[in-house]
This record gives sequence, structure tokens and C-alpha cells, in this order.
Amino acid sequence: MSNPDFSKPVTVGNTSVPSIVTRQVQTEVEIKSGETLVIGGLKSSSKNVSKTRIPWIGRLPVIGGLFTTSSVIDQQTSLFLFVTFEIVK
Repeated sequence: MSNPDFSKPVTVGNTSVPSIVTRQVQTEVEIKSGETLVIGGLKSSSKNVSKTRIPWIGRLPVIGGLFTTSSVIDQQTSLFLFVTFEIVK
């Protein structure tokens, strides 16, 4: 699972591109043909906070809060990998 990392850009020629954060999982198991292996544990979460306010009035002390709205988006994702092995003879 890879995600762009905009906080650490990489310069290629004259272009700046985000670096890539890569996560990996590796394991060794012994299972019989037809059994299913579940590999999990790759989780990610992000939280975005945005504020919207009426120009000038939203910046006034004390009453500015009445003209300001905030929104929070909290996103969580999980990756589970199900692998079923079949031996073909």
C-alpha cells in the first residue's frame, strides 16, 4: 500500500513531485492446499480540518466565532489480504 507524501517533495528536472510512502508485510507460513491465509494489519488514518468564515466579520474577536464554521473529516482504512492456495497437479 503506497501513499503520496506531500511534505517531502522530490525534484525531478524542473518538476517537484511528492515522494511515496510504501508499507510492506512479509511472513512465512505452512498451510495445506485449499486453506486460506489472512494477512492484515495495514491500517491508515487521516484527519482533515477546515474552517470557513465570512470575510472580515469572521476575524472579529468574540463575535467572529458566530460567523465561522469548522468541519472535520476523519478517514480510516484497513487492508486485509485473503489468499487461498490450491495445488494443481
